[in-house]
Amino acid sequence: MPQFGCDVYYYESTVYTNQWTSKPSDGVVLAESAMDVNGDNQTFAPQELVSSSHMQSRNNEAIKNKLTELYDGDFGLFFKTEER
Repeated sequence: MPQFGCDVYYYESTVYTNQWTSKPSDGVVLAESAMDVNGDNQTFAPQELVSSSHMQSRNNEAIKNKLTELYDGDFGLFFKTEER
């Protein structure tokens, strides 16, 4: 800190503030992201997963099946993944 006189010091400080914005979501993913996952370059139609949410995705058979179809290329080759 530079000193300008016997008892005079110069210092700077920063003040931070928070601004909260509330947007519709399922508790994990914003609705605006979930609705338009591929933007203008949509490679497959939205798939309905009955009785499923993002929080249930680890243990949900319906999501496992849809992801398997996606990675197998059933909805186009964009996400097709070779099996290891």
